[in-house]
Amino acid sequence: MAVKSKREKFWIFIGILSFVLINYPFLHIFDRDALLIGIPMLVFYLFGFWILAIAFLYIYAHFLQRFMSWPH
Repeated sequence: MAVKSKREKFWIFIGILSFVLINYPFLHIFDRDALLIGIPMLVFYLFGFWILAIAFLYIYAHFLQRFMSWPH
């Protein structure tokens, strides 16, 4: 079995982290009657996490593309 590169390990870590953050314990923490800017906490958490995850993945992919195009 081949040794996984740092990039593959990072993507696995991001996948597992995303799965954990959108699972029961964290959803239960944010499932409150409180409102934040007029939005229920659970909805704010889910959409906030979703937007941040997309932004992070875009920045990381952009960084990888730049890094891979550098002459070695």
